[in-house]
This record gives sequence, C-alpha cells and structure tokens, in this order.
Amino acid sequence: MTLSLSGNTSAVLAGTRTVTAVNGLATFAGLSMNQIGTYNLTATSNNTGLTSVTSSSFNITSIFASKLAFITQPGGAVTGSALNPQPVVAIQDSQGNLITNDNTTMVTLAISGNTSAVLAGARTVQASGGVATFSGLHIDLAGSYSLSASSNPTLTPAISTQFEIIIGPASKLAFTTQPGGSLAGTILSQQPIIAIQDAQGNVVTSDNTTLVTLAISGNTSAALSGANTVKASGGLATFSGLSINLAGIYALTANSAPTYTTATSGNFAITAPVATRLAFQTQPGSAVVGNPMSPQPVVAIQDGLGNVATATTLPA
Repeated sequence: MTLSLSGNTSAVLAGTRTVTAVNGLATFAGLSMNQIGTYNLTATSNNTGLTSVTSSSFNITSIFASKLAFITQPGGAVTGSALNPQPVVAIQDSQGNLITNDNTTMVTLAISGNTSAVLAGARTVQASGGVATFSGLHIDLAGSYSLSASSNPTLTPAISTQFEIIIGPASKLAFTTQPGGSLAGTILSQQPIIAIQDAQGNVVTSDNTTLVTLAISGNTSAALSGANTVKASGGLATFSGLSINLAGIYALTANSAPTYTTATSGNFAITAPVATRLAFQTQPGSAVVGNPMSPQPVVAIQDGLGNVATATTLPA
C-alpha cells in the first residue's frame, strides 16, 4: 500500500510511504510534511483490483520561528540612492515555512564584513505577518556588498546575495592631498591633489576631462606661480611646481570646468627665506637745512624675493 499527496503541490511527504498490509491493514508510521498547509493523502495499491481512496483534509501547521531568510534580495544602486529592489526578510520555521502570525520580531540589517561604508535608512523593521519589509535603504560608498539580517528575539541570521553600488555622477571637488608650506618663491613642500567626486565623496575614476584650477583664497597681492590648471586623470588632478612669492598664511581654492562645487584647502604657511639684502622701503625726503627730512627713510632687510625678514633684528 502506498500513500501520496493529492493534488498539485510542492510539499514533500517524508517517511516510509509504502507499507505491506497485514491482516487487511496497512499501518503507517513516521510520516511528516515539510510545508504548512491543508492536504489530502491518496492510498493506492499495486493490486489493480483495489480502488484508490483519498483521505479527508488535514492541516500542517508551524510550531515555532527558527530562522530568517531573504525572500527579496537587495538590489544595486548608485551611491546614496535607494537600493532597488529593497530587501524583504521572512521569519521562518526550520523547514522554511513562513510564520504568518509573527507580528513582533524586530529584524535588523547591516552590511556584512569589514567596511567603512554606511547603510543608511530605517535598518530595523518590525515583522508583519512574518515578513519584515524594508524601504529607503542606501549605501554611501561604491563597491560590492551583501547584507546580514539579525533579529530580536534571536533567530538564525541570514546573508543576502551580493549586489553592486556604483559611483554617481561628478558633483564636487575635494582636496585629497593638502598643499604644504614652504619658503617664499620655492615650490610647496606638498603639492595639492584634487579629486572629482560624486555627491557621496566617491572619486569619479572615469573622469579624464575635467579641468581643475587653483587660486589663492581671499584678497592678497601674493602670486601663485606654476601650472595652476590641470586636467583630471582617473578622477584626480595632480599639481606640481606650485609656489607663492610672498610670506604669509594662505589657503587655495579649487574650481573646475565643467563647474562642480568648489573646495578650499586648509591653511598653510609661506615663510621668508634668509635675509640677503637691504632696500629703502621709504626713500628720504627733501628738507630745509637743519630741518628733518620729510619723510624720514626706512630701510628694510629683505630676502632675495623682496620679502621683509620680519624675524631679523640687527644692531645699530
């Protein structure tokens, strides 16, 4: 005698489904089902003279929640944009059946592995009908990711499939290497590097055309010398040979064509070189004999570029 599930179903009837009849009775034991639902069993015999019979309906129910599972996998997106699709996590029993009466479990998503990227949005959702449906989740840095799902109370966690976050369109400039100080008239000790970035701060590595121009910030008579306009390569504009002719505290501002949000460097110091010469800063003026000249002369101690050596004191 053999038992089988009636109708069209993906459920599996497990156990010993064929039993020898003894004294007219086929007694089955150890049968189980892997999915919740309402079912009927059909009994058939290899004796063609016996008519098959179908049982009355019976229910298979779930005992308790055991694990989490992604029933909708997270999809890729541009940095800072919502994942498409947004993930959906189910609370399931050990056989993978949905616990439809679970309306309390809190499910939390996080980026798997060690990363500096941030998963933003409502990362913890309360289940409804055994399902935690997320919305508005996004990641700030480009890369390949998967999400892990954990819960309270604790169920076996789940890991999503991998998805890609790609770099967004160019939006802004940023100093990735700050300019360093130097002596007046000599090249900056650290030449600046400017990145073309998307709105989330990812370098747009495909950019090989943007022109980046540097200028001294603020109102100053100092001059920035050297090639102050550079074309990006791999999303980076790398400068070299820049110098400033006058001592002082400065910052540089980066602009671009096409126009992106500008960037301003940190402050750096340009100091005067060693004093090498004297120069009349104020020339002596004419006067009547015996009367003071007007104006009185002022002599400056200067470096080779004409900067006043303000730190130098000489005896009379």
